[in-house]
Amino acid sequence: MKFDPAVLGYRLRFLREYVHPLTSGPYSFAELRSELANRGIVVSDSHLRNIFAGRVAAPSWPLILALADIFKVEETVFSDSEDRWKTIESWILTTSAQVEQRRLAAARGLKRREKLTARQSQLFAQPLDENPQGAGEDN
Repeated sequence: MKFDPAVLGYRLRFLREYVHPLTSGPYSFAELRSELANRGIVVSDSHLRNIFAGRVAAPSWPLILALADIFKVEETVFSDSEDRWKTIESWILTTSAQVEQRRLAAARGLKRREKLTARQSQLFAQPLDENPQGAGEDN
């Protein structure tokens, strides 16, 4: 399969930015090299950066397969037509935005819960007034 280096580079940069574990941000090149090594692919930092920059005309097929596996896409995504890519890109952007909205909502909910818990702790930590206003007084 033949790749346009500029197209391959753009698509890889896009995937690196938007497709990553929920618990972290985009993969660093060191993390990508580690992930590739876990799949039996050893690549230098400069070669990997050149692929992502669109400066490598013919990356190895095993490397392409491993990158597709890391980013959870089919390897054809790197050579698909522009129309097909736009569909995939749009889906990834939409999904990424939805995930981010859920994260923010969860974070807001957690902060509210923390505030309520702190307020409850304050209320329960206050000593009870043994003689509330007006209690026990003769009228």
